[in-house]
Amino acid sequence: MFDITDSETKVLYGDLKAFNSVVPSKIFDSSVISLLSDFSSNIMNSQRAKAFPDLISFAFWCRKSNIEKFQRGYQEKDFRIGLGKVLHIAPRNVPMNFAFSWALAALAGNKSYVKLPSNNFDQIDLFLETLSELSSSSHLYEIANSAIFFRTSHSSDLLRQLTLGSEARIIWGNSQTVQSLRSLETNPRHLDLIFPSRYSISILSADEFAGLGVDESLNVVRNFVKDALTFGQRGCSSPRLLFWLGSDSSYVSARNKFWNLTSRFTEEYLDPADNFARFANLATSTIRGTGVNDNSISIHESLIHFENSQISKSSIEQVMTLGTFQEVRVNALAEVLHQLDRNVQTVTYFGVSPDELLEAITLAGFTGIDRIVPFGAAFDMNPVWDGVDVIRSLSRVIEVRRRP
Repeated sequence: MFDITDSETKVLYGDLKAFNSVVPSKIFDSSVISLLSDFSSNIMNSQRAKAFPDLISFAFWCRKSNIEKFQRGYQEKDFRIGLGKVLHIAPRNVPMNFAFSWALAALAGNKSYVKLPSNNFDQIDLFLETLSELSSSSHLYEIANSAIFFRTSHSSDLLRQLTLGSEARIIWGNSQTVQSLRSLETNPRHLDLIFPSRYSISILSADEFAGLGVDESLNVVRNFVKDALTFGQRGCSSPRLLFWLGSDSSYVSARNKFWNLTSRFTEEYLDPADNFARFANLATSTIRGTGVNDNSISIHESLIHFENSQISKSSIEQVMTLGTFQEVRVNALAEVLHQLDRNVQTVTYFGVSPDELLEAITLAGFTGIDRIVPFGAAFDMNPVWDGVDVIRSLSRVIEVRRRP
């Protein structure tokens, strides 16, 4: 038994008695799908929710048709059931990440302890209010109470207790967080799914983009900005490096066109305070000494981008946020991989062949890149994330052999 009433812990949602009565279920249980579907409807019809695009995105993801699309990928004959209790450690800087983590664990047949981000976010409050409203329905009461959402410090003894009492953990965070939590004692069959801090890139064909009409160009740029600036460019899937594929001449014209169009969309994601924070960050972190020529820096409205053929890995985390990008021109897809490491997570692309990129990754034996998606799909969450099938990982197969 564990104590959720210690001074460091605040439970925001959940009833321990109801929670303890919940048992593991088969994957994609109908009650879980009903809960997510009803949650989706409530949020999509909420005027308050419209102020939070990330909450709306999660609600859209929870649609019954979308969950059933995922379910079709798990139609094997094996009987799969949840592992039991899953402890989630959510990242501090991405408000709704915890919700996807919780939903995937529930679809895999588990109940969850969810450590919420330490920062307060209004969309989390609305999420919990909506879940509480749904729990009043008799047919949803049990599944709606199959999770406890709480806040506590990383040094809290509660995390040690929950780790020892859980069958699995999903840990999102930086290396320090991961190492600290890995040091806690676990039961012998415990499973950890680790999603550490990573970075992402975009690849854009200069020739293809230069030849687009106005409407098509705007659509490409809109999708890029959506990928990059959601969560202030701090999400692991946010592109921070932009590789232009093509000749020098097409690169120059395409680059000017591209950045001149971005100002039409940045105000949806960045406000003046973000711009000030970015410039302050550049002043303190400074890109001088990283091989960047100050003359190559361009400022277009609320974004900064600079050219440099050498990637400074230290600046990726420190400098590339709130609309700051490094650009590199390459002649072939294979060149993209030479300066990257295994920490690159997602490649968003336009005008290049994903199959050719996949072939280049395979031929190079490259150990990074787990996702290759079109512009606009950087944050499309699927049951397979960072190369890990979360549903299959958080469930077990019960082998049954019948007499012939």
